[in-house]
Amino acid sequence: MARSDPLAARINTLDAQAKADIPPPLPDLLVALDHKSSLVVAAAGRVVKAHRLDAAIPRVNAALDRFYTAEDPQCRAKQSLLQALVDMDHASVDLCQRAVRHVQMEAVWGGRQDSAGPLRILGLSGLVNLGSQEVYALIADLLADPLAEVRAAAARVAGQVGGERPALLLRLRLHLGDAAEPANIGDYAAGYLACAGDAGVPMVAGFLERADRLTAGPLVLALGESRLATALPVLTALLERRRSAVTDRDVLTAIALHRSEGAARCLLEILDGEDRTRARRAALELRLYRERSEVVEEVRRLVQRWPELREILGDFLEPDPASATKE
Repeated sequence: MARSDPLAARINTLDAQAKADIPPPLPDLLVALDHKSSLVVAAAGRVVKAHRLDAAIPRVNAALDRFYTAEDPQCRAKQSLLQALVDMDHASVDLCQRAVRHVQMEAVWGGRQDSAGPLRILGLSGLVNLGSQEVYALIADLLADPLAEVRAAAARVAGQVGGERPALLLRLRLHLGDAAEPANIGDYAAGYLACAGDAGVPMVAGFLERADRLTAGPLVLALGESRLATALPVLTALLERRRSAVTDRDVLTAIALHRSEGAARCLLEILDGEDRTRARRAALELRLYRERSEVVEEVRRLVQRWPELREILGDFLEPDPASATKE
């Protein structure tokens, strides 16, 4: 008979308590927060957050401080505890700054790797919530972080902050590019467009003019996701030019992500056009517009002309279950 794992059992119990309607007894939770295992403490942090247990906050702070020097693989305990503090509005500027500056090198196959990237981003988000003025300097630091995923996440945070200073940081990051992770250019562009608005479209379009296959797709998608009015003409013009670095698939996906009336009309016109390869792709992208009755009706009309699209569109042409229920 296999022996039970008491540590795993304790973690499972804490995870169940996090999902329960009633919080566990506070003394038991405080004992879990003092545990030497980072996995147990991480699970206890999830319980604190789930039930918003303010009485446990002093112990959460103590545990967080302890695990900056105690063994905490993948920063699991620190992330869970800081997330609880951030979500419950108990995080301080000092705690978030410490997280942003933390680097934790761990042994991996073939060398060592920093595991604190997600913690740094969590600390940055906490500083944004706190309205800290230092957030701009730290955004700049993380836009140059050694980890590609941290650079991308910092760009998204900068876009959420908005304003001239983050826009200038992202503008510089766009000019520098990202040779180590070309796909990150899409995150830099998306953040920049979120800050600069329509005024930022010409710059991103300029980068697209000289983009290669690795960066063209992310830039196109950033334009579509921005939903800016001036971005749509840039995207539709790409369909006419057929540039080798930009695929039809990326352009049509970006147009669909724009989610505007003009974008829907563009996809419908392609659906009704003579290029059947593009029409099939447009049919797939139109799924995003299923909640728009006028688009659905137009698609149903066009399917009469091109019956082969019926199989691609699938349940798009069926009555909306929610609407049927209301009726």
